[in-house]
Amino acid sequence: MPDAEFPRPSFIDAVGHSYNRRGKRVILLTGNVLDQFWSPRLRSFTSLEQTLYQELRDKFLVVRVDAASGIRFYDPVDEQELLKVCQLADRIASKGQRLGDVEAQMAQTQHQPLPMLILVREMSNAVTRLWAGDKSRYRPICLIMQFTGSLFPDGDFDRLSELDRQRLVTFLNWIHDPFFSKSGNVILLVSDTKSEVDRRVLALPATEHVEISL
Repeated sequence: MPDAEFPRPSFIDAVGHSYNRRGKRVILLTGNVLDQFWSPRLRSFTSLEQTLYQELRDKFLVVRVDAASGIRFYDPVDEQELLKVCQLADRIASKGQRLGDVEAQMAQTQHQPLPMLILVREMSNAVTRLWAGDKSRYRPICLIMQFTGSLFPDGDFDRLSELDRQRLVTFLNWIHDPFFSKSGNVILLVSDTKSEVDRRVLALPATEHVEISL
């Protein structure tokens, strides 16, 4: 097969525009999320997650989460960097903001979406505290959240389970926090369809929707 070049996927440019020009910090990706996409860096077709990772890894510390696997990384180097950053952030944090043993907590929150979400929020805040002080040295977090509908299913509050309500309220409070909106962090929500994700998430001023076409 000839070593042909293909255009960079258009949704990458849409994500960049939403983040850089419109100041969006939560971007919902729906549509053709299970397809293979061209990665100029790898010079091959690869999954949506890998395509995003290869495009964003230089500017962001990329973290992957889902309801079952918990917190995961695309490269062990990224995990070690995040652990180091959290340790540094603990040194300057007040007593109530300290994270403690993040590695142990990541293992404990596997298959526990609510504690996992709380831990990710606290790690995001820790990274932001360092990033705000030295943007040239520290990278903000890019959180890729797979199967978002399983974490924040759509429905009225009285129809959601108690755990679903707790996860949704935890996420909404996080995104509404001015500390998050002023950070450089971005959350990429991945779902097959827009209707799977709770409409309150989509209604947030910080949220943008990007449809990946066939």
